[in-house]
Amino acid sequence: MVLVVANSAQEDAYAPALEAHQFGLYEFSSGSPEIDKMLLFRDWLHENAADRGPYSRTKLAVAQQEWEDIQDYADAKSAVVEEIMARARAAVDRTRYR
Repeated sequence: MVLVVANSAQEDAYAPALEAHQFGLYEFSSGSPEIDKMLLFRDWLHENAADRGPYSRTKLAVAQQEWEDIQDYADAKSAVVEEIMARARAAVDRTRYR
C-alpha cells in the first residue's frame, strides 16, 4: 500500500490503526517524487506481462527469506525493480517526445 499523507513525520497519528489491520506501509508526504515512481511501476506491471514474471519470481524468492528490516526486503528486489523501471521510464520518454 502506498499511503500519501500531509506529513509523513506524523506517523503516530495514522500508522497504528493501519498496522492493526496488517497493512504494510510505504508512506510519503504529498508531492514526494516517490509517489509518481511507485505508480509508474505499478502501471507498467499491469500493462507488461513480460516484466510481471521476473518481478513476481523475485518477490516470491525474497519474501520466503527472513528479514530483520523491511528495507532489507526492498533492497533485495532493487536490481529487478531498477531494470523494470528503466524500461518503464524509456517508454514514457518515447511517448512524451512523439
